[in-house]
Amino acid sequence: MPPRMTMKDIARLTGVSRPVVSAVLNNKFTSIRVSEAIREKVRICAEQNNFFCNAAARSLKTQLRRNLGFMLSDDIQGGWENLYYAQALNGVESCCSSRDYRLSIFRYNLSNLENFVFPRNVGENTMDGLIINGYVRREIIRKFLDFGIPCITVGDTTAIDGVIANVRGDFTAGCVAAVTCLAERGYRRVSFCVSHTRCGIHYLHSVQEQLARRGLADLLSIYSPENYSDNYDDAQPFLDYWEALPPEKRTDAVMASDQMLARLQGLCLKRQIRCPEDLAMFSYGESPLCTMTGIRLSSINCDQTTLGARAAQLLIEHLENGFELRPECLYLQPAELILRESC
Repeated sequence: MPPRMTMKDIARLTGVSRPVVSAVLNNKFTSIRVSEAIREKVRICAEQNNFFCNAAARSLKTQLRRNLGFMLSDDIQGGWENLYYAQALNGVESCCSSRDYRLSIFRYNLSNLENFVFPRNVGENTMDGLIINGYVRREIIRKFLDFGIPCITVGDTTAIDGVIANVRGDFTAGCVAAVTCLAERGYRRVSFCVSHTRCGIHYLHSVQEQLARRGLADLLSIYSPENYSDNYDDAQPFLDYWEALPPEKRTDAVMASDQMLARLQGLCLKRQIRCPEDLAMFSYGESPLCTMTGIRLSSINCDQTTLGARAAQLLIEHLENGFELRPECLYLQPAELILRESC
């Protein structure tokens, strides 16, 4: 299969600069003047070399609407009130505003394949591309791709490696760093809370492998009941489980979502369980909620706002300039630890 033609190739074949090619193919001449003869030369070269097969060229024929969609899985507890996912939306909105794109936001069921139908505004082709955030099944992602709408996912909860372009934080490295940090501070056993999703199991195995190389695998105590979803409602069952253990077998630290830990901290206060003396807490993600608890939560920060902005930027570059959205991770945000009073 021959390599895909790019604007740089068109510029080389026509003897003009890439900005000129971009101006012609995107029909934008506000900052550059191009003669009609050059315009026609570029258009003919693009057609002869099948450049109109990519997304940027298709948008020339259908007229780019400059409208993107941001879709959040409705499995996310709290929806748009969930501060972790709201940060990604802020990044997407900021990028769209700076690039003069409208943004439609909506929640949708991305986990039930049997009852799946396309959202109306997607099925009616009213948007140029789609940014997807939250829990989503691979089979449903494939439906969007087969439909032909350009898509990119943002965040580490999608578990769609090899299927669709994705930007995410280096969650595995963050978890390993957090466990290592807890060990250095004298904690001897860490409850690692994980859901029964493809993504959850993947990260569990990745973290276990890296900790084993460091000789720290024995620190992890896996908490993963079948119905665990890492939300507010999971705090009570975890605390019941923890208290039912003999004191000598209880973990002295727990890693979970900011929501689960915020609720857990309140329950511990009522039962006179001290944080961090009896049970330290480390959040999987940084959000404003981490600073709103009585004992502020330490966290793994992969900057969801930056991830959202980067996803929107890559999608727009695909639409306007033919940047290829490969079915892999296109950007990996380094993780950093934010240490607070909870450990």
